[in-house]
Amino acid sequence: HNNGGICTAYCLSEYGLATTHCTGPSMLPTLNEEGDVILYEKLSYRLFGIQGGDSAYDRARDYHRAAATKSNKEKDAQRQQWLLGGIDIGDVVVAQHMFNGGTVCKRVVALPGDIVKLHAVFGKDVHVVPDGHVWLEGDNSSNSNDSRHYGAVPASLIVGRVLLRVWPIRGHAVITKQRPKPANDRSTESTVSPAGDLNIQ
Repeated sequence: HNNGGICTAYCLSEYGLATTHCTGPSMLPTLNEEGDVILYEKLSYRLFGIQGGDSAYDRARDYHRAAATKSNKEKDAQRQQWLLGGIDIGDVVVAQHMFNGGTVCKRVVALPGDIVKLHAVFGKDVHVVPDGHVWLEGDNSSNSNDSRHYGAVPASLIVGRVLLRVWPIRGHAVITKQRPKPANDRSTESTVSPAGDLNIQ
């Protein structure tokens, strides 16, 4: 019986739900600068990986197939499905930091093969997200250290997808895929074109 309890605890820890404390200005207004406790789940990435696959070629091919059979409205509705697929554009994730240790909490803005054009303050550079990587940015684009500084992040560093803001209790607790509109005209967020724009047939 004791071994069963240990196994259950291990499975919950590795594949279930967990909480963490996020501080800093990078995810304003979604998360509070003074710190929010968030709840995230680890299972969907383990089961489904990246939505559409981690290959730029496959995602571009599937994009063209979907465009031939589905309306944009239907594709947008699919993106709103919660916990029914892999890590997708719009998800807020907890990921291991590439260099500094610890974790970061950012929003996924691009997937493998997607074309990211940086804002002018970053030199208008253009990046194609490599296979098996994601592009992460903070919702507060004018004050966030993210993929615009250190590049695409290996998807293997993703710890889980954020579901709820647990504490403090305020406003709408569910973390949605919808990136909030900038509060002012100082937004420096990137412009993203889907992998299908590579015109791979």
